[in-house]
Amino acid sequence: FTGSDNQGLNGIEIMYDDILKGTKGKILKITDAKGADLENEGENYINANSGDDLILTIDMNIHLSHLLELSLSLHLIYVMQCLMYGSQVLIIKSL
Repeated sequence: FTGSDNQGLNGIEIMYDDILKGTKGKILKITDAKGADLENEGENYINANSGDDLILTIDMNIHLSHLLELSLSLHLIYVMQCLMYGSQVLIIKSL
């Protein structure tokens, strides 16, 4: 979860915020005491760098277990709807 400034506030984002956020770019130039650019001094640019990527994974057994649970729940809802509206349902179970 990130805030409006895209800084990690909690969870994975805050744990890896330093790695994910990268660095801002800069323009460096020489000015006089009033802040006016000094002629013929030019500018130095420091490029911004994107933060690193973070790839999250989930254990395949956990994923398949939850997928099966969801599938069975949706199947049960379908059967219940058919029974409520008087439809005849033939369930073929395959393993």
